[in-house]
Amino acid sequence: MKFQQFHSGSKGNLYEIEANNSDKLIIDAGVSISRVKKALKYDFRRVVGCLASHSHFDHTKAVKKLIKLGISVHASRRTFFELGLNGDKCKVVQRNELVKLGAIEFRAFKTQHCPGSLGFIIKADNEYCLFATDTASLFDFPNFKFSIIAIECNYDNDILQKRIYASKINEVAVSRTLSHMEKQVTTDWLKRADLSNCRQINLLHLSDSNIDKEQVAKEINEMTFIETVVI
Repeated sequence: MKFQQFHSGSKGNLYEIEANNSDKLIIDAGVSISRVKKALKYDFRRVVGCLASHSHFDHTKAVKKLIKLGISVHASRRTFFELGLNGDKCKVVQRNELVKLGAIEFRAFKTQHCPGSLGFIIKADNEYCLFATDTASLFDFPNFKFSIIAIECNYDNDILQKRIYASKINEVAVSRTLSHMEKQVTTDWLKRADLSNCRQINLLHLSDSNIDKEQVAKEINEMTFIETVVI
């Protein structure tokens, strides 16, 4: 199983899981359909579906176009309601329900971001991947040993506080930022997790202004001795 970050952040998101047999699962198609096509090298033959973690535009921009291409989209009922979508390609996900798509299967869990937001535990090739973005905090999963962890690390509170003090960020932006995962929350979660099977940590949705991407990747790599990926 491979996890790929193509785009990550408030300007747009796009991720992919690929199984050893080349089945592919798109996660959060929050960029233009042309960018999705380019990322997938214009080949959708092995795409088994698309997961949408929540309804915000930077995670769902291409969803309607994917449905028109015949690709099923899996999301919460609230997410489809917010997007104004229905039909046979709109697959409502129930929390903890096991869904199988080709060589890939997943379960969804609730996240703390907006109504209907979800994270996913994905399995392929007898390996597990955790996908959790846009959430203020995250449950522990003591029964899982993840090979790949894709987890939000949106902002560093020290940097955010300095920007607030310098009046470089307004109250609306601060409120929006606080619905995401702070660096120490991410770090503490990783410290509690069983990383004995983990071979890659992907840090997601890092702010352009409120965190030092390279520094946090370095810190987590040195803490865990696991490959840590940021884009």
